[in-house]
Amino acid sequence: MTTVCIVRHGETDWNALKKFQGREDIELKERGKEQAAAAAEYLSKSSWDVIISSPLKRASMTAHIIRSRIGLTNINTCNSFIERDFGKASGLTLQQQREVFPDGIIPGKEDDYVLQDRIIKGLDMILQKYCGKNIILVSHGAVINSLIKAVSNNSIDIGETKIKNTCINIIKNIQGQWNIVEFN
Repeated sequence: MTTVCIVRHGETDWNALKKFQGREDIELKERGKEQAAAAAEYLSKSSWDVIISSPLKRASMTAHIIRSRIGLTNINTCNSFIERDFGKASGLTLQQQREVFPDGIIPGKEDDYVLQDRIIKGLDMILQKYCGKNIILVSHGAVINSLIKAVSNNSIDIGETKIKNTCINIIKNIQGQWNIVEFN
């Protein structure tokens, strides 16, 4: 059995302002560091073999805080779990996005299917490389939304549900099938 604990990064200034961050490389604010420390404390009660992170600063900083508390020496960076590219909507709030792009077509925004495909390939890589291990994966809200939707065979469509900063999501692969154990 392979267990993946998916953690959303800690809070940034843009999270607090409810702006789409996308690939913008924004650091954690002090509250985000505190959230990461709280997640680390919770995760320290279990045994972990590997920590994987998106390369963006907010995820990487969260992973470093968790790593230092749970005693792992390395963080593996994986581009498969980088945040969705929100294109021209990056830096906008949802309300601003609706005003600027009333037709819902956002130039440069990563397609749902492209996003889900890259995440599934990332999960396949994790399963091949770390089969039977307990893994912490630090990523982003849109990635986690898409991952949960994919793992549930589209039966859980999170939609407007907010994936909270440093929330814990656990999936397990048992005999080739991913199952959601904990969500948000």
